[in-house]
Amino acid sequence: RDFLGPLGRHIETHPRRWTVAVVGLTVGSLILGLGIPGPSGSWWTRGVQFDGNLLVAQPDTPVHRVQAEITDRFGMGGESFYLSTADLSESRVATERLVSLTDDAGDPLISRIVSAADFVPPDQGARIARDQEIRARLHVIADTPPPTPTDPPAIAGALERLRLDILEIGDLGFLSGLETLPPVADSLAMELQEILAKLEETPETSPEAIDRAFVDALDARRKALTAPEQALGFGVDDLPPVVRDQVVGRTGRLLVSAYGHHETYDDEQNQAVTARMRDAFPHITGIPVLFADLLALSRTEAVSAVRLACFLVVLALLWDLRNVRHTVATMIPVVLGVTWTLGAMRLLGFDFDFANVIAAPLVLGIGIDDGIHMMHRYREEGRGSVARVMSLTGRAVLLTSLTTAVGFGVFGLAHHDGLQSLGQLVVLGVIGCFFATIIAWPLAVTLAEGRERA
Repeated sequence: RDFLGPLGRHIETHPRRWTVAVVGLTVGSLILGLGIPGPSGSWWTRGVQFDGNLLVAQPDTPVHRVQAEITDRFGMGGESFYLSTADLSESRVATERLVSLTDDAGDPLISRIVSAADFVPPDQGARIARDQEIRARLHVIADTPPPTPTDPPAIAGALERLRLDILEIGDLGFLSGLETLPPVADSLAMELQEILAKLEETPETSPEAIDRAFVDALDARRKALTAPEQALGFGVDDLPPVVRDQVVGRTGRLLVSAYGHHETYDDEQNQAVTARMRDAFPHITGIPVLFADLLALSRTEAVSAVRLACFLVVLALLWDLRNVRHTVATMIPVVLGVTWTLGAMRLLGFDFDFANVIAAPLVLGIGIDDGIHMMHRYREEGRGSVARVMSLTGRAVLLTSLTTAVGFGVFGLAHHDGLQSLGQLVVLGVIGCFFATIIAWPLAVTLAEGRERA
C-alpha cells in the first residue's frame, strides 16, 4: 500500500506543521548529539563522543581477555615504550629518569624497565680492584707452607685414650644406675676403633695427605682467579646471545623498554602517559606512542574527511543540477539525516570509535543518493508534483535504503565489536537519511514553490 504519496500531499497541505516538527526534531537532535552546557556528569551535557578504546577494533578472544586480566592483576600495560641509547651510561641515566616519572597523583608511571644496564653491573673499576686484592691474598695463602703435620702415631694414641675414657664413662654410668649410657659409650668406642683402623690402613688420609690436597685445591683456584681474563670488565658483548639480541641493535645502540601501569588501549590514559613520556624523552617510540598518534589522527582526519566529502558532494550537485536552490534542497535531507542520526546515537548510547568513524563519510555518500533521485524525478515532472514523485520514486528510494541497511546490518551479527558498531551506525544513518528524504525534501520543495508563487 502506498503511504508515501499521501504523506507528500499532507506535507504540501500543511507545510507549517511539518516545518515546526522538522525544526524541533533537528534542534533536539543537535542538543542530544553535541550536548549542552550544564553540571558536569549530566547525561545531556555529554553528547556523542569519540571512544578511544582500541579494543573495539579487536575481536573478543581469549587472548585479549587474558591480556586485560594481566593488566588488571599485575598493573602493567601490555605494550612498551622504546628508547634508543648510545651506551650503558646513557641507558642508566634514561632508566633513572623513567623511574622518577610520576602522574598527577604522584604515582609512578612505569612499572617495569628492561635495559642492557640490568645485566651489566656498574662501577666495575672498583669491583676489579677488590678482585685483585682477593687474588693477591690468595697468592699469599697459597705460597705459605702448610703447618708441620702432627705425628700420625700421636694422633692414634690420642684417639685410643679417648676410646678408653669413653668406655670408662660407660662403666661408671652402669654402676650409677644409668642403664642407657653404656650402650651409647660402647657405640662411640666402636666408631673410634674404626677410625683408628682406617688411619693405619690408608696413608692418604693422613694429615700430610690432607694438607697436600688443600694446597693443591687452593693453588688451582688461585690460578683460575688470577687468569688474565679475570682482570677484564664484563660488558655488553659478554652477554649471552639470547639476552644480547633483545637489548642490543644491529648498529650497536642499546634498547631500553619501559612498561607503564596504564591500559595501553584506553585512549584517555594512554594520551596522558604518552604526553609525559614525550616531555621527558622527545624521541621516544613504541606501540603506546603509535596508538596515541593513530587515535589523534583519527579524530582530526575524520572531521577533515566529512568536510571534504560535503564539499565534493556540493560541487557534484552544482555541476549536475545547475541550480543553487535545487542543490540546497537536495542537500537538506542528508544534512538533517546525519543530524537526526547523531541524536539517535545519543539516545541509544552509541559513540564514535576507531572502527566506526568511517561510517560518517559512508552515510554522506549513501544518503545523498536519495535526494538526487527525488530531485531528478521532480525536475522531470515539474512544479506541483511532490506527491507524485513521493509515490513513484519514493518507493525506489525505500527499496534501496532497505537493501543498503540489510547489507550493512549483517555486520551487526559479527563477534567483532568494531564491525558490529560500524554496521549499526551505518544502518542508523541510512534510516535517518531515508526519513529525512521523505519528510524534509518534500517540505523544502514545497516551501521553495510557495516562495516562487509569492
